[in-house]
Amino acid sequence: MLIYVNLIVGAWLIVSPFLFSYRYDTAEFWNSEVIGVMLIIITGVIGFSVPRQNRETPLSQVERRKRA
Repeated sequence: MLIYVNLIVGAWLIVSPFLFSYRYDTAEFWNSEVIGVMLIIITGVIGFSVPRQNRETPLSQVERRKRA
């Protein structure tokens, strides 16, 4: 679940400067773009490359605690 939230936040960070009409030469624009791309890449690499035997196997100890 957290994987999908991170992907949505990353996409929002990439799209938001265009929705709010940031200027392209400002730090706010580049901060949103760079952090959004990094978040999507890191989430994709770490989140979707974790091998699981089945869908019921939790990804982390936090998820194990939630199910206990």
